[in-house]
Amino acid sequence: MEFTCMLLVCLAFSATEGKLVPKSCNEIQYVERAGWNADNAIKTTPLRRTPVKYFYVHHTAGYDCNSKESCKKSVKDIQRDHMRLEWTDIAYSFLVDDYGTVYEGRGWDNVGSHTKGVNFVSFGAAVVGNYTKKLPTEAAISAMKKVIQCGIDLGKIANTYELKGHRDAKATKTICPGDPLYNEIKKWDNFPNKLDPCGNLSWIERVEWTSAKIETKPIKHPVSKVFVYHSNNLCVDCANYTECRDLVKKHNWTALENDFALHFIIDGLGLVYDMRGYSRDPNVSGWMDEGRLPIKADNDKAYGIAFIGKSQTKMQVETFEILLKCGVQRGYLVKNYQVLNSSFNTNDPKEVCNNGLLINEIMQKYGTPEKEESFTIPEASGDTSHCNFQEDTCDWYADEAKNGWKRHRGAADEAGMTGPLKDADNNINGYYFLADASKHIDGKIKLSSALYPLTEVQRYYCLKFWYHMYGKDVKSLSIWIHVYSLTKLFYGERKNVLTITGNKGPKWLLQALTIDIETIWAPKVN
Repeated sequence: MEFTCMLLVCLAFSATEGKLVPKSCNEIQYVERAGWNADNAIKTTPLRRTPVKYFYVHHTAGYDCNSKESCKKSVKDIQRDHMRLEWTDIAYSFLVDDYGTVYEGRGWDNVGSHTKGVNFVSFGAAVVGNYTKKLPTEAAISAMKKVIQCGIDLGKIANTYELKGHRDAKATKTICPGDPLYNEIKKWDNFPNKLDPCGNLSWIERVEWTSAKIETKPIKHPVSKVFVYHSNNLCVDCANYTECRDLVKKHNWTALENDFALHFIIDGLGLVYDMRGYSRDPNVSGWMDEGRLPIKADNDKAYGIAFIGKSQTKMQVETFEILLKCGVQRGYLVKNYQVLNSSFNTNDPKEVCNNGLLINEIMQKYGTPEKEESFTIPEASGDTSHCNFQEDTCDWYADEAKNGWKRHRGAADEAGMTGPLKDADNNINGYYFLADASKHIDGKIKLSSALYPLTEVQRYYCLKFWYHMYGKDVKSLSIWIHVYSLTKLFYGERKNVLTITGNKGPKWLLQALTIDIETIWAPKVN
């Protein structure tokens, strides 16, 4: 048995000169680097993750050749000119001539330099010559298809790869590979259907701009919310892909636990930067993992998106729309998702960065509509000027399923070691709302009021309440204002207006504050 097995292995290797090569690869007329007298690369970068997701088709836009020998010389000339540009080697993974010959460029194992923004997740092959007015030969087209099939059979290209032309990568403005050739590849397998929103996005994957790994936690699909964020750190205009990419690299994330908190960033060119795609499967994107959003409770139910630039571009708005359509189509977003506005900054972002105008436009167009029937929150009713909770909850409500706040009377703790013995009126039978902090050490529990109207006359409220914070497990009590009905722009906006922290002793304390919406948000509304 041992002898037979060894003999079979020897036969397999000798038939292919030491390599197991798929049949599709053997059908290619292949010229290795030595065959066209390639110079040594100044530097090579190994391709770390295969199979790749994309295959890009180019033309060389020149270097026409009319014989096999002249084509070989053209490939050498292309390498020389690329290296004069201080590139480390010829840019393409492979080149194809009109005779159906395939030339090894950077090959299957090294990162190319053919298509900005996707070099780490793609291969790029160029047809030698200019094809803005004509098609390559049938031999060239056939050879290009064979290269793709060979890559699939070698495990270098994913079976579900996307075929694209150079012009589809928005990081570079180009007409490459020329209209005739571009229209030709649109007929091939795996060219994205333009009716498919996901195929109309230009992704900049994490591997293109960082090698940093992050902790990931799968998000449960479909997600119901999309938060649109302001970030002053991104309030800088960038003129091209390199500048925008470098801005993403330098973004200060330290306030968010040294992590890439958001899922996507969109620049003025319409490029989508994948912020959390360094996942278990190298071919999945930021759709798959929880973010680290400013409001931690939203991590498992929301995506976060931010924009680069001082002012909006039409491309950003269009890309945002396509991104959401893609999420719905792939089952990552519910169809009736909410688009909500938020901010990384404590000050009004519109006063710092004009991309607040972009957020306005997006929220007006895509923000969740103001339909009162979509809420379970009751309207404030009756006399809301005073409530001691003796008769009822006065329209305050809690999520009882989370074992949170509850209407209670008497001692908070039977042993009398923590919490109040009576209500704030010193009444042993008086009611108050109670939350046991010892049961929620790492969590948050919420007590919500009814909806109060905001009008030109009624722009603010006075909130006065008694509170009791006693015990070693007490952490903080925060007051948040949640605007639902002011404008579409501020629909669902939340702001923290007060936080009280720590053990305050065995006593009731009185707190009063003015809830002034104009001071908090300065909204410019009718």
